[in-house]
Amino acid sequence: MRWGSYLKRSGQLKNPKLVKAFDMVDRVDFVRHIDAKQATSGMAMSIGHGQTISDVSVVAMMLQWLKPASGQTILDIGSGSGWTTALLAAIIGKTGTVIGLERIPELVRFGQANLAKYNFPQAEIRLARKNLLGLDVKAKFDAILVSASGSSEWLGELVKQLKPGGKLVIPIRSVSPWPSDTIWEVTKSKPLKITKHPGFIFVPLIK
Repeated sequence: MRWGSYLKRSGQLKNPKLVKAFDMVDRVDFVRHIDAKQATSGMAMSIGHGQTISDVSVVAMMLQWLKPASGQTILDIGSGSGWTTALLAAIIGKTGTVIGLERIPELVRFGQANLAKYNFPQAEIRLARKNLLGLDVKAKFDAILVSASGSSEWLGELVKQLKPGGKLVIPIRSVSPWPSDTIWEVTKSKPLKITKHPGFIFVPLIK
């Protein structure tokens, strides 16, 4: 399924690099074999271990808000099956770097095997350290994508890992009046520039 072409025709994607990435990186390569036929539905799907691969349209929105570009260094937190890591690798090209982080060892191996189906030497998936959000406050990224819901209290820890002007896209959980997630689009500036996009549901981020 050429998702980029579909998203472009439906008006959901306009950035040519994102369209090309969604066409190049086949979502079916990042789901379990038993779910391969369902992958063309574009809906969120289980990848096991209580985790999911996100809805195609939601990932397209998040990447548009993240604004990844050629040559950037990007951190992909909650990389799951490796799909978003691969999409980001296709967008930033071989002059950039993408590091995917995943807390569940079985999914780290699953994501690494899926990523190996593509020639993306600029991308890797690592096992995230327990109780550490991101890599290290000394690390500096052009952009950070978080694909599971977290707390607004974590923003400071992640923003420290951004370069000035860098972008963070993260779902933030709210429980009032009912559980739902709002995707925060954060630009590192003084003060922080934050745009909120409500109306989503994600699995919780394991820290």
